[in-house]
Amino acid sequence: MLLRERSIALVLLLALTAVFYATWSGSSWKTRQIAELEAARGELNAAFISESTQLAGLESGQLALGDAAAAGLPNTVKTSLLLPPGPLAELAVGSADLRPAKADIAAVGRADDMFRFYQVDNPTLLALGRFDLAFVVVYLVPLLILGMTYSVLSADKESGSLALLLAQPLTASQVAWARITLRTLLVAGTVIAGSLTAWLIFAPQPVSPEAGARLLAWMGLTAAYCGFWGALAGLAAARNRSSENSALTLLLGWAVIALLLPAVIGITVQTISPTPSRLDYVTAARAAENAANAQGRELLQGYLLDHPEIEAAERSAVAPFIKTFILVQQRVEAAVAPVAARFDARLEAQQRISGALAWLSPASLVQSALAELAGSSLTRQRRFEAEARALRRGWLKALEAPIIEGRRLTKAEFTALPRPEFVEVDTARVLQSVGGAILMVIVYAGLAVLLARRRFRRFSVAAT
Repeated sequence: MLLRERSIALVLLLALTAVFYATWSGSSWKTRQIAELEAARGELNAAFISESTQLAGLESGQLALGDAAAAGLPNTVKTSLLLPPGPLAELAVGSADLRPAKADIAAVGRADDMFRFYQVDNPTLLALGRFDLAFVVVYLVPLLILGMTYSVLSADKESGSLALLLAQPLTASQVAWARITLRTLLVAGTVIAGSLTAWLIFAPQPVSPEAGARLLAWMGLTAAYCGFWGALAGLAAARNRSSENSALTLLLGWAVIALLLPAVIGITVQTISPTPSRLDYVTAARAAENAANAQGRELLQGYLLDHPEIEAAERSAVAPFIKTFILVQQRVEAAVAPVAARFDARLEAQQRISGALAWLSPASLVQSALAELAGSSLTRQRRFEAEARALRRGWLKALEAPIIEGRRLTKAEFTALPRPEFVEVDTARVLQSVGGAILMVIVYAGLAVLLARRRFRRFSVAAT
């Protein structure tokens, strides 16, 4: 009977088309991202080798100072911390294309100027968001399942064939669940198989070693989410209403679960823990900078008095204003540190509240879990920014004394500077958190099934 419905083939074709296009779109974005970051990594390696070679040549006397005038100057050496795309970023781009993937580290530079490497793309496309596989799973797949299951009983009742069907040794519950299970499995199987096939075709090379385990968890989460919407369709069928009523009820349910609840969660988070004013940070930084600039000479003299082991060279290789700039920036960062700490603490609180409230919405829960599996989550981005700030502190600590002394770095000092390398989170921890999300979605599905069973006990073919 199912195969006689022409709409079924159309629905499955639409699902496959969406899956393949979304995977191709995400893979194209990740390929560009990888190419850009590899180019940046190549430039960093080349600059490191060139600087090391010049310093070695100066120390051995094989290279004249005039031929490498900028080599080893502590105020000019710089590096960058790069954030590679996540292991499955091609499947859930999310807002990763709006966030910086590169942090520029230098002694002479502001802390808030590190993250300036954004994706260059059409602003309208960035505002709308990229059409990725996570969007297909969270928003489109439920609509396809509900479109195939909203009339599993009501259509037969309206045509008059349901009474004849239930004259057999069958119950309305058995008929409804058999049809819903088959249709849900068809959609889920098509989406999962299509996703795996499309990923094998379009996934950028080389594939991350962690991708396999994460992909299995992705498929498990997708299957559980499809099961939840199938259970919701069963609950609608148990209400014993007309096809139009069931369709409207399920559509409203989709809007509430997939659209309204996430929006309410976002508003609630902002209400409970509002983001601090960026103006406070800018005002504090400007006031501290003005005050420190007025005391520039005194700051330098005070630093030398506090560090008697440091003696400024008579013929300094570093301009005096740079020495003052370093000390001024230290004073500014110390002044705005409380404001920055409150800002970070508020963001952490927002993430905790949002993570707790996400358990109330299957769509929000699945969305965040898919982003975590893909490596496109806000948590990973904040880890990258924290590592960049820690790297900058390490560089400032190592370069501060050579700058004040006004001397060049030795090759040993340059090569001993902390090297940038983003540390990926352990996949086992990611899978553990996603396992909790899968379990919770199954619990929601189970609750819908239990409610449907209670309603099916009162199911009647007669018109009410």
